[in-house]
Parts: sequence; structure tokens; C-alpha cells
Amino acid sequence: MAEENSEGSAKKAPKQPRKQPKKPRGKGKPFEPGKSGNPVGRPKGVPNKITAEVREIAQRLVEDEVYQDQFRVRLQAGELGPGVETMLWHYAYGKPKDVVEHQGLESISALLEAAKSRANGE
Repeated sequence: MAEENSEGSAKKAPKQPRKQPKKPRGKGKPFEPGKSGNPVGRPKGVPNKITAEVREIAQRLVEDEVYQDQFRVRLQAGELGPGVETMLWHYAYGKPKDVVEHQGLESISALLEAAKSRANGE
């Protein structure tokens, strides 16, 4: 409560530092950075059961002779959905690794210089 000082007016209580309310986490971000809702969950690199099952089914399908024959027919007829087939092969055998080779910083610098020259019309 307010106390009276020697002049008879009310003395204000010292200000308490105000705590800022925590900002609500955005939609889809319920946890603080670096914290998990399941800290002892599945270890990294271990596929879940569904992924393993889908991979097995995809491998059996792409190795089936009847499927391979139908695949050739659809490919030659132009009826093949490329996204679906690509996804199926990736599930069966994994996505191929992209390999980028370079000879060091000198070759990168040379490429950058050549690109600048082309851009400047030289």
C-alpha cells in the first residue's frame, strides 16, 4: 500500500521489474529450440517400421517380371507417370548420390571469372 511521506502525500511503492510474458510458439513449433517433446525417442538413422515395409514392398514390385514387362509396355506407349515410377525406384533402392567433383579453389575461381566474363559480354 502507499505510505504517506513527511509532506502528507502518498509515497509510491518501488517498481517491480515486469516479467515479459513468454511469446507463444508458432503453429507447428510447440517446443523450445534445442528441446524435444520426446527426448528418448527413436535414434537418428533408424527407419520406422512403415518405411521398412514400404521399401520391402517396392523392392518386390520392381523385381517382379510381370511388373517389369508392364513397365516396358507403359514406357513405350508413353503412359508412364515419371514421378510415381521414380519414387517407386527410390523407395526400392534408395536415391542415387549426387557427386560433385572439383579440383580445388583455383578451378572454382576460374569458373567464377569465366562466368563474370560471359555476363559482361567479354
